[in-house]
Amino acid sequence: MKGRPKQSEPTPLFIYKQEFINKDGVKSTWFWDKTRFANGPYKVSISYPDGWISDEEARYKRNKKLPKHKQKYLNPKTGKEISYQRYIQLGYKI
Repeated sequence: MKGRPKQSEPTPLFIYKQEFINKDGVKSTWFWDKTRFANGPYKVSISYPDGWISDEEARYKRNKKLPKHKQKYLNPKTGKEISYQRYIQLGYKI
């Protein structure tokens, strides 16, 4: 056979997995199978390191030790921490 060999197109990946590790040590693994579900991963598994607690649990533990006027609460609209007085002003009840 003379000349240049025929070029074959690269075969796309249909089955693979991706691993992501957050700065706080939470590891999430995304499983992809384009023949099974074409629009995204068909399964995501999340594993937490030993002793890991969520931000909400940490805030609860901090607030438990403080007097009411020094406690911090999460503003549902903005997602930021606000003081007890501001929380009451916004009309939320504890």
